[in-house]
Amino acid sequence: MRREIARHDAGGCRGVASDSPAQARSALRGLRIKTIRPGGGLRESVTIRNSGGSAVRLTGASLRDRSGRRLKLGKGRLGARRSLRVYTGCAKNRRKAHRRGSRLYARARRRVWNDGGDVVKIVDRRGVVVAQRGYGRLRRVARF
Repeated sequence: MRREIARHDAGGCRGVASDSPAQARSALRGLRIKTIRPGGGLRESVTIRNSGGSAVRLTGASLRDRSGRRLKLGKGRLGARRSLRVYTGCAKNRRKAHRRGSRLYARARRRVWNDGGDVVKIVDRRGVVVAQRGYGRLRRVARF
């Protein structure tokens, strides 16, 4: 049963090509999820990598989990072959989401990622899932 749920969340079977026409047209198509570190507070983070050859605007993009909670990625850009580590906690002495170089402090009010396992998705402004990766008990979810 868990395997079927994971397959459904992934959008199909493992052997099927992951690029849908909507993904291919998305401005965020070069983004990939590199690492996920659950744990709450400032320890909780997700690293996003732009594997494309040009910079990507993050306006309207967000990170989502299986239950629909989301973190907005802000209005900045991510350069070609650069990484951005998104922390769910807040930066010192800041009340709003704040970006410092390659770190983004999203300022979530509570934990976002489930410690036992979850699926992290990068979603563009139209709602198209550009990349996803599972961890913990859901680590076998097809990633793209």
